[in-house]
Amino acid sequence: MSALMPKASSRPMVAATCSVSTAQCTSVPETPVSWTPGQAATVSAGTGRVVTANGALNAPLGLTLAPAGHLLAVNADDGRIVEVTPAGAQVASRFLDRSGSPPGAGALFGLALTPGGNGVYYVDDATNELRLLH
Repeated sequence: MSALMPKASSRPMVAATCSVSTAQCTSVPETPVSWTPGQAATVSAGTGRVVTANGALNAPLGLTLAPAGHLLAVNADDGRIVEVTPAGAQVASRFLDRSGSPPGAGALFGLALTPGGNGVYYVDDATNELRLLH
């Protein structure tokens, strides 16, 4: 049995609703998850809402939650990292990679904060490296 495939359980599974701004999730017992042993569980997360669009975003592929609830995204098409407030304002951007043609194209994805939250690890696919920005 796959690690991704849960074993049959007598406990009912429920959906959850989560808030990005508070980083909290609450179960929603009125929304049962449909699941048959031996098959994957399915649940609809809904359509969500747009937090921010356009501006400095250019095919974002990586996302992480930073201190103060800000979001950090890396762009696949131009090698930039973009900082977004919980309200959706794009407050900063800078180049992390300028390799390729056009510069930074297809190089960046994947983000994670350092344990102390004072740096960001990111994947630079153009150079086949895991890098640290701090």
